[in-house]
Amino acid sequence: MRRIINMLFHRVVLTGLAILIQVIILLLMIVRFQRYFVLFYLICVLISLLVVIHIVSDTSNPSYKITWIILIMLFPILGGIVYLMFGSYKLSKRSKKKLMTIYNKTNIPALKDNELLEKLEKIDKSAFLQANYICNSTNLTIYQNTYTEYLEIGEVYFSKLLEELSKAKKYIFMEYFIIEQGVMLNKILDVLESKVKEGLDVRIMYDDLGCIMKIPANYKKVLEKKGIKVIAVFMGSDRNTETAKAIYGDSFVRITHIEQLAEALGAVIQKRLHVV
Repeated sequence: MRRIINMLFHRVVLTGLAILIQVIILLLMIVRFQRYFVLFYLICVLISLLVVIHIVSDTSNPSYKITWIILIMLFPILGGIVYLMFGSYKLSKRSKKKLMTIYNKTNIPALKDNELLEKLEKIDKSAFLQANYICNSTNLTIYQNTYTEYLEIGEVYFSKLLEELSKAKKYIFMEYFIIEQGVMLNKILDVLESKVKEGLDVRIMYDDLGCIMKIPANYKKVLEKKGIKVIAVFMGSDRNTETAKAIYGDSFVRITHIEQLAEALGAVIQKRLHVV
């Protein structure tokens, strides 16, 4: 019985129910004002057409533009309106200034090892071209005599992961798209919790939406009780910001557009450099 109740009040079910209610209200409005539907349709199509023209002339990422154009062409009635509500976010001047400050602090050019690049060119031309491109575009250099261990199966990887986590002396930072409760995660959390007691700075970043069916809604608080710091990434609209702050508290990063991901991660990097 408890399982059924938890399923009925799961955030996915509640969100789906809220969307369904809105669709029903929209359909009722269309039925109630059907004599104005033709005019409503023409206005919406005109808005969608103007939005498509704007998107085509924009200088943003082509894949981003194509996605929106396809969506609007498939749903011309509401596609343009949806774009105006959610798709046209731009970085504010304050955010751009903050982003440049973080970029200037973290973008420290490394000395390019031309001798090592020449040696790589003689060994593998293709690898040289890639390495040279990376050096020029990131201000980073390449190294030699490094060590890489190939872990052929998941069991070996997991055993090595626990071993390396146990060796940590100053901090542990973990980042995953999806985490799920189970034997593996529980063993990892046991190690992390012991490291917190040793005084290490332990942090986890994960995508809450990607884990929506995998972990409870309050899992952030579960981790924080163990002393693990969690950062929540929020990509909602301005009107929902205060609600998100109430849920996540100080461990909160606001992202309105994908370019701001660099700003969020830059802030995390700054904290790491300060702590370590």
